[in-house]
Amino acid sequence: MAVGDSPNSLPEIRRFFGQNQGKLESSTLPGSVLWLYGTDDITSPNTVTYNVVNKMLTNGNDIDLSVLQGAGHYDVPVVGQPLVQARLKQLFALG
Repeated sequence: MAVGDSPNSLPEIRRFFGQNQGKLESSTLPGSVLWLYGTDDITSPNTVTYNVVNKMLTNGNDIDLSVLQGAGHYDVPVVGQPLVQARLKQLFALG
């Protein structure tokens, strides 16, 4: 079993994925996306993350994927805070 597969075996998680699978991958978003992913995430398997990002790139989305080594699912907001702050400064400097 790969990292992150255990939570996905829960019925409510499987139901959520069944209802929402493919919606994000097939969408085209109106702006650039900063996508943060932690290598120790046991909630979102890396294969799913990379698959979604690659499909979104194929659809013409502008995605800046930042892989945070050693960060878990709930560590990403703290570990990635400097990246988020830099993106916000960039966005507000443009306005």
